Amino acid sequence: MFRRLAMVFVATMLFGATVATPATADTVLDLDLEQQYLEVFEEKGIPAERWDALLEKVKRGETLDADRPGISVPVSVETLVEDGIEIERSTFSDGTVSELYGVSESTILNDGIQLLGAQAKSYSTSGKRKNCRIVYDGISFSYSFRAEFTPSTAAVAKATVSAARGATIHRALGHTTSEVTAYVARKTQSGVTPAHGRMKFQMTALGIVGSRTIYLDLKVRDHQYWVETNL
Repeated sequence: MFRRLAMVFVATMLFGATVATPATADTVLDLDLEQQYLEVFEEKGIPAERWDALLEKVKRGETLDADRPGISVPVSVETLVEDGIEIERSTFSDGTVSELYGVSESTILNDGIQLLGAQAKSYSTSGKRKNCRIVYDGISFSYSFRAEFTPSTAAVAKATVSAARGATIHRALGHTTSEVTAYVARKTQSGVTPAHGRMKFQMTALGIVGSRTIYLDLKVRDHQYWVETNL
């Protein structure tokens, strides 16, 4: 499944991955991990009456819908603006949600990071976009990396991605991750093939036998960019 968002900067797709199957026995959640899940449910605005069912789903070794957006199709998608941040909020049939967000290019955070936002999807002026952070924020997982890129304009013949770094797993509840990295997969646009920065890591899900390679990709072609993840 491939879905490129019309407004917000992220699309989702399913890449090839190691086959993962549910464990045969129920997964045991300790109280600390269970509390972390409850805190995320509350933070995401999931109705309290759905929390027990979601915890039971995790204990059965089943992946929450919001943690597999390349497979699960949201029942609703809405675009919100909170404190100047444009958020695409997807709600799934099990009640979980995922959020993809960015701040407009002109907004600079305290640490100097610029987040890519919907208003910066297309460019008509030249110049490198520096230290931009690309973010995916689901239930069990939240991860991001920083990138620098230059869109194509009259003054710049081909779009480029000059840096990809700072790959960070912000949240991985009950899951293990390894080999977390960010790199430039294609520095310069070639025809219709975009310049490409990538975050990559290995993930083993709670209660699942087998692992998957997860990608978060920034792609820039001409004066446009988009982001894809295969979680």
